[in-house]
Amino acid sequence: MTVTIAELLKDSAYKLSQFKPEQIKALESTISLKETAKKPAPYITCLVRGKPIKLTPEEAIRQLYTPNGRFFGFTVGENIVKKSLRLTY
Repeated sequence: MTVTIAELLKDSAYKLSQFKPEQIKALESTISLKETAKKPAPYITCLVRGKPIKLTPEEAIRQLYTPNGRFFGFTVGENIVKKSLRLTY
């Protein structure tokens, strides 16, 4: 079973319109499913922390912004994972 970012975001207010299809596909290629008590959950390795994290809608958007952080005034040292992004929907 594979999980797409679009499926993950379907019941959320987040949209993918600001990202290029190749950015989305690159993130999707890193998703793995981890067995949990209830059902399999999507996980990825955080681009900044290098640790496995559960992929929630908010985290998916954060991970999509991370490689492009320099366009938003962040450096890798002040990564956007540690700073709160005020996303408007």
